[in-house]
Amino acid sequence: AAGGFLLLRGERDQAKQQAVVRERESKSAARPQEDPTRLLAVDVLRIELGSNLLALALPDHGGDLADRVGQARKSIALELGIVLPTVRLRDNLSLPPNEYVIKLRDQVVARWEVQPNMLLAIDSGSVSQRMDGIATTEPAFGGSAVWIARSERETAEIRGYIVAQPSSVIITHLTEIIRKHAAELLTRQELQSLIEGIKAQNKAVVDELIPQHMTLGEVQKVLQALLRERVSVRDLGTILEALADWAPRTKDLDQLVEYTRSALARQICKQHTGEGNTLHVILLEGSLDQQLRDHVQPSPVGSILALEPSIGRTLVDAIGSEAERCTQQGYSPVLLCSTQIRLPLQRLLGHFHPTLPVLSYNEIVQGVDLVQVGVVRNTMLNQVGIAA
Repeated sequence: AAGGFLLLRGERDQAKQQAVVRERESKSAARPQEDPTRLLAVDVLRIELGSNLLALALPDHGGDLADRVGQARKSIALELGIVLPTVRLRDNLSLPPNEYVIKLRDQVVARWEVQPNMLLAIDSGSVSQRMDGIATTEPAFGGSAVWIARSERETAEIRGYIVAQPSSVIITHLTEIIRKHAAELLTRQELQSLIEGIKAQNKAVVDELIPQHMTLGEVQKVLQALLRERVSVRDLGTILEALADWAPRTKDLDQLVEYTRSALARQICKQHTGEGNTLHVILLEGSLDQQLRDHVQPSPVGSILALEPSIGRTLVDAIGSEAERCTQQGYSPVLLCSTQIRLPLQRLLGHFHPTLPVLSYNEIVQGVDLVQVGVVRNTMLNQVGIAA
């Protein structure tokens, strides 16, 4: 009897346990299941903030970072012609309290430190008297700067400083990072959306070009090449017209990029002349330009200047020194050269002087006033034997 009682009690306990399991399974099934693919999603752009910077992103605490991000996305769309993905703002308590990082597809591409309760006074180049404070550099462009108390704003401005809020410093940094990596942000899907957006007004050229003469990926590569040199692709209709004209004649993407730039010549000149009509240029001496043309060769990444490393470095340094001299004199120079070497030369310079624009004579439109402010002479390079 005792054995029968123990067995019965064991059966009852087992039945209770099974009922509990069934109830838990029922509740679990009733809950919406999270899509596991969402866990694999990667934010295209993200700003992570240290603990002392969180208030900058909280409107309840007077933070305007989120609003500034939205404004920056609109500004970039108008400037570069691409629609940016959402920029996520997140806390990261593992960061130093005053530090932020900017991530592109989960990889850190920039980091800096700001003083959230101070203002950044940036040296404009015409400062009459130095400010006391925490010396630093402005993160987007590397200019000399100093963190000052908020109460010193008026004094700093009188002395010639440009004064910025911490959130403005972060957004300026983000915007410059986006410009630098814009080519990576233009995916095939994004390009498809842009093309669909203009197709109503440009149906004939879209239908003629894609996919009969170019694939979507090939068009993407041309646009990425433009963005890499900070040329806006907003005038997509003109770009597609140029490609439709030339793609039936050549499959060389480098040539297609140059033809497209020629079609955008007025836009490119305007980008570097601003409100005026003057383009300040650094020229290559004629004999140097010719010798470089003789060294252009094809490669898996496109046409390049096939130079000995020492010669290439000397050329880069000579151009860089001339550009720096012109900049110190208050100019924003562009390097002007023949069409044949423009892209190979830009590829060489891009690793060392990525913000120096390189234009060809084919991109200079009528009415632009060319003012020579510098020249790179062949004598600068003869010592290392650039001549073939």
